[in-house]
Amino acid sequence: MRGCLQGDARRRRDVREPAQLWAFNLAAPPADGRDVSENVPMTPKRPIRRVPAMLAMAAWLAGVAFFLHVEWSWASTPGPRGEAPARWPIESRLQRTPGRATLLVFATPDCDCTRATLASLEPLLADHAEVDARLVMVRQGEGGEAWARAQQELAGALPAARRELDEGGVESIRFGAATSGTVMLYGPDGALRFRGGVTASRGHLGENAALDALRSLLSGGTSSQRDFAVFGCALRSGSGETTALGENR
Repeated sequence: MRGCLQGDARRRRDVREPAQLWAFNLAAPPADGRDVSENVPMTPKRPIRRVPAMLAMAAWLAGVAFFLHVEWSWASTPGPRGEAPARWPIESRLQRTPGRATLLVFATPDCDCTRATLASLEPLLADHAEVDARLVMVRQGEGGEAWARAQQELAGALPAARRELDEGGVESIRFGAATSGTVMLYGPDGALRFRGGVTASRGHLGENAALDALRSLLSGGTSSQRDFAVFGCALRSGSGETTALGENR
C-alpha cells in the first residue's frame, strides 16, 4: 500500500503542467548536457497594426505635394500681357519730364505680389536719382478705406517714386499695362527702352534677367532683351483671377 502511494506521487510529479516543466528546465538544465531549448514555448508575435498609420502618412504627404505643386504653378504663371506703345503717348495725362528718363510702375494696392517688385526697384532707384520714377496706382471703382490704406502702404515701399492715381485704369490701358507690377522705362527722347516685370515669379525677391537688363539700361548700357513677363495680379477685371479680397486681379 505504501509503495502504491509513493508511485502515485511520482506519477503526479511527472504530469505537471508543461509550463512548469519548461520553467524547471530553464532554471535547472539536465546534468547530462542535453539541449532542452526546443521545449521552451515560443511566444506568438502579435501583428503590429501599422497599416492605418502608414496610409494616413501617405495621404498627408500626397496632400502636401499637391499643395506645393499648385502653389508653385500659380507663382510661376505670368499675369496678362499688354502691348506698350513704342513712344510716350502724347495724349497721356502723365507728363514726361523733358531730358530725363521716366520709369513707370503700374500697380494695384491689393496685390501682394507687387510688394516684391517695389522692393526690387527701391535700391535700383536709389542709385539712379536722375530717373523720374512714377508709381501709378490703378483704381477700379470707389476703392474704399481699405484701398486707401493699402495705397499708402504700397507707396511707402518706393519713396523715390512720385505717386499717380489712375482712375478707372485709363492710363494703364493707354500704356498697355495689364498686370500689377508692370515696369516701363522711357528714355529722355520718349522712346520705350524696357517693358515687363522685375521678379522671376510672383512675390519672389532676388536677382533675375529682367532686373539685370533694367539695371544695365539705367546705367547707360544695353540689353539684348528688353521685354519680360510680369508676375502679378491683373489690373483690370475680366481676367478670371481673383485676389484674397474677392476682387478680380
